[in-house]
Amino acid sequence: MIGSADLPVVDDQGCDVADGETGDGGMLADQFHITGYPSLIVVSPDGKMIAIQTGFLPPDDLLAFGRQFSKR
Repeated sequence: MIGSADLPVVDDQGCDVADGETGDGGMLADQFHITGYPSLIVVSPDGKMIAIQTGFLPPDDLLAFGRQFSKR
């Protein structure tokens, strides 16, 4: 399990990014059983995986995936 302090925040929306082949990204890829790239992982504030999407998504599908988890 990871916490939000384990990943660098890269924007003001709280989105985190990691390269699965370098640095801490390899540990995260193992932890979340990443099987392909790109992979999008939604993680709760307490570090539990909520959802994962592996593979390319067209723009509209990517937005729909993200909207499932946005706070409004």
